[in-house]
Amino acid sequence: MEKETIKRQVELAQFKGAEATISGQLLTAKGAKGQVTRNFSNALVRMSLENGTVKFETTNPKRKAKALIETYVAHTTNMLIGVTEGFTYRMEIVQSHFPSKVTASGDTIKVENFNGEKDARIVKLEKGVKIKVEGKDVFLSGADLELVAKSAQKLEDGTKIKRKDRRTFQDGIYIMERKIRGGA
Repeated sequence: MEKETIKRQVELAQFKGAEATISGQLLTAKGAKGQVTRNFSNALVRMSLENGTVKFETTNPKRKAKALIETYVAHTTNMLIGVTEGFTYRMEIVQSHFPSKVTASGDTIKVENFNGEKDARIVKLEKGVKIKVEGKDVFLSGADLELVAKSAQKLEDGTKIKRKDRRTFQDGIYIMERKIRGGA
């Protein structure tokens, strides 16, 4: 009795300008917006690249293997979208008590006079994420969705109010919008 093979695939032709290469368990996607590499190592799932198609398959009929394949397909799709179109997060600077000054340089954001504090808050973001500050908006963009999302969360956490009532002191930098498309 032969085991059923479960297969799923992602067509590269859907993503104009995207290329993919596989080296062992590493999948690398390249495109106009950059390059993203991800490790897909798992004994349950085999990965291959044939005729412009990234294929994932397993002979394990269990639920975990099926879920893992679907996760890998979603990650691969996000990689290909990222290298062709890019991801952008728009964050808003909220200040009601003290005027803050937000500046970006390299991969760090400096928030001065946040909530009247004498020391500036410095948030170091992930490498490969572009930062642009325009008025009350901060734009984070890049090819890797995970890095852009982590950077946005770091910035939100880095401007969290401590030892004060959050209902009254709502100052901070908050995620307002997530977009698939190039930006800053």
